[in-house]
Amino acid sequence: GVTAAAPPTQSELQALVAPLDGRVWHADQWIAADRLGLAHARPFAVLATEPFLFLVNPGVVAAERGLDALGEADGQAGAAAAAAESVLLAMGVKETFGLADYTAVLTSLRDRCAEADPAEAEAPDRGRLTEAEAALACTVVNVLGGAEEGPLSPDFAPRRVQIQIDPQLPVPTAKGTMAAAAAVTYNDAAWLDASNLRNFELVHPGVAHAAAAGLGIRSLKSLLNATSESSGSVTCPTLRNIHPRLVSLEKVPPGGEACGVLVPMFLRLADTLGAEQVSFFLDHSEYGGVSVLQPGLRALQGPALAVVFPESMLTPAGLSQFLRVPAGSAHDRDGSILPLFAYSDMLSVISGNFLSIFDVTGAHLAADLAKDPAESAGGAPESVGKTFDFVRSDLLRQFPHQFEPFSQLGVGFDAANKRAFNGTIFRVPLRMPGEGAIGAGGRASEAPA
Repeated sequence: GVTAAAPPTQSELQALVAPLDGRVWHADQWIAADRLGLAHARPFAVLATEPFLFLVNPGVVAAERGLDALGEADGQAGAAAAAAESVLLAMGVKETFGLADYTAVLTSLRDRCAEADPAEAEAPDRGRLTEAEAALACTVVNVLGGAEEGPLSPDFAPRRVQIQIDPQLPVPTAKGTMAAAAAVTYNDAAWLDASNLRNFELVHPGVAHAAAAGLGIRSLKSLLNATSESSGSVTCPTLRNIHPRLVSLEKVPPGGEACGVLVPMFLRLADTLGAEQVSFFLDHSEYGGVSVLQPGLRALQGPALAVVFPESMLTPAGLSQFLRVPAGSAHDRDGSILPLFAYSDMLSVISGNFLSIFDVTGAHLAADLAKDPAESAGGAPESVGKTFDFVRSDLLRQFPHQFEPFSQLGVGFDAANKRAFNGTIFRVPLRMPGEGAIGAGGRASEAPA
């Protein structure tokens, strides 16, 4: 009773669809109407996830019913598709799918795994996703997490609108099962061997890291160092406190070259410590930035001034004493190494058992080691100081790139052996020319480095 020339009225639609009880004949089967979405010509309307969610094209429906030819005969091209769309919507077909629909797909896959036939207890794939199901689950998760361009409804696309993802959202695992997002980890430490992974439920490798992070899934790297009993906090100066000292440096060489300030500064520190020998290395190398404790710490892997005090060790607490803001004149010779922050945002030090990292901007090292600084919510970043005992932990093996710059100096520190270093190595990553020195707000000044 539907024609292109006379779209049905609301009462006619109700009379037409009532006997169907919310079902639509599609793809040679009866399907609940709320599992169908309209496949429009416009891009990125909906994502088909058959056999859970299906797409139906009103134009195809009209053609199958012969309504398109009728519409053309009446001079109303397109009216047939519009009429068919009205009928489909009245039947309960959705104009577009949303977050709840795609969550239901993942929940259905989880339930299918949980309802495995007990009689097949010995089957190796019992309770596991098929290859096609795993691929489907990964696609849905990648789209929900914003890692893929896909046919998204604009009301829930994470790139367009901030949404709240349930931490219990089922996601596919590397074992081929489904688990809550809060219970899994994404493997951003692919260089580690299987012995490091035994205690972690990993998300399926088909889920992009960006999508996993977008859904609140924690990274393996962050969990490894966050759960280490050998990590701790150490006092780090803030830019606000040290800025007066930085701007009142005495006898800064023309152009502000770093070595003209830093070399005398470290020589004064050597006198304070009673060190008999000091070695300086201007390291122009770029080291690996993959297996580092946090992504922001790649900033430590470029060119740097390295200073070595053989047989002179500092505890993290002792080291922090030379980073304090003196109570007296900003020009006193107290062994303070604060001036280095005029040329670098960060400092890393190895001494004895410990790697200590100081970030006066808070932009590279997160106070919560399970998070990246980029995840911090609002407000100005705070300075962060962290210390890691690499002898009492597996950090040397788990994060080899982090220690590589120290090993390559040839001064006796060997990252392949879990032994304390008898001495102290300071490593000051230097800015490239034009980047300048930091100011009170953490921004580079116009002075060249």
